[in-house]
Amino acid sequence: MPIPIIGSIGDISKTGHLIDVFNGDQGWTLEKGGVSDEDAATIAAFQAGLKISFETLVRRRLSESDLEYRYRGEDVVDLKQSDWVEITDTDQHAFRIAVDRGTHLPVRYVVISMDPNTGEQSQETTIYSNWHVIDGIETPFDISREHDNRRVTQNFYYGCKYNTGLSPELFTKASLKGHPKIKSK
Repeated sequence: MPIPIIGSIGDISKTGHLIDVFNGDQGWTLEKGGVSDEDAATIAAFQAGLKISFETLVRRRLSESDLEYRYRGEDVVDLKQSDWVEITDTDQHAFRIAVDRGTHLPVRYVVISMDPNTGEQSQETTIYSNWHVIDGIETPFDISREHDNRRVTQNFYYGCKYNTGLSPELFTKASLKGHPKIKSK
């Protein structure tokens, strides 16, 4: 069974675009005018991003036989004594993780990708900080993302809930169409 995942939330007042919902190999967009299917390129881009996400790497990909692991040494990262670990796959990705020596939590997660057509390298960095234990789970309340050393997002959370009992049915096209303020396309 695919895991329901919410993609991005936009500002409906400016763009008419409210939310993208991805569930397995399907996706829908909710806009002011209604619900429509995501195009194949958008779904493929989301899945490619999901494949290199930290959560997917540590929860699903570590058991893949074609991954290579390297210890890259000690460092001070964001004022934390850290160890760098590098994992490479066969899809031209290098995943570098700075792990806090005291807490064993990630401090930074860097994905280095090589474009097979152009040979150009790009770097996506995620910075984790301000950890809190929520329902027994260490959770970062500050998450920043950079693309090629330029900050693209910075999120500050003030709360989080796990296992809230949300039905998987909420992550379907029918559920989006059922919203009382949304017209169907």
